[in-house]
Amino acid sequence: MREDNLEPFLSSDKIAERVAALGEQISADLAAEELVVIGLLKGSFIFMADLVRHITLPLQIEFVRASSYGDQATSSGKVIMSIGAPFNLKDKHVLIVEDVLDTGLTLTRTLSTVRAQRPASVRTAALLAKSSAPTEAREAIDYVGFEIGEEYIVGYG
Repeated sequence: MREDNLEPFLSSDKIAERVAALGEQISADLAAEELVVIGLLKGSFIFMADLVRHITLPLQIEFVRASSYGDQATSSGKVIMSIGAPFNLKDKHVLIVEDVLDTGLTLTRTLSTVRAQRPASVRTAALLAKSSAPTEAREAIDYVGFEIGEEYIVGYG
């Protein structure tokens, strides 16, 4: 991909408005609950940082490095996952934050890993959800910023 072929897909203002609305909705849905927010690195980092600024609940922030892409533009079909320091999710409310729901492999694997710890609840948020994402993965997303087609997306705003 050549840099001179890039053009904005979504404006930073439109993204900011939607992220604020998602944060408000998450806060309303989980009113008065402490929330563990888990960001899937590296892609979700900026989205998650913006999102948590709009969540008005007590937060604990954690990160998991999980990817089925590696350094490629297409999924390898195999999810590689690593967790920094282990964290306990038993009986806690959890929000998993993903940048782009595409194949659903990373989200599905992360959900399985998180649910094995028996949290009180698990919710998911994605900035973008591709229309081609498998039904199982699409149904697992509670909060979606934008529905998109098959575009290859880079950057944030």
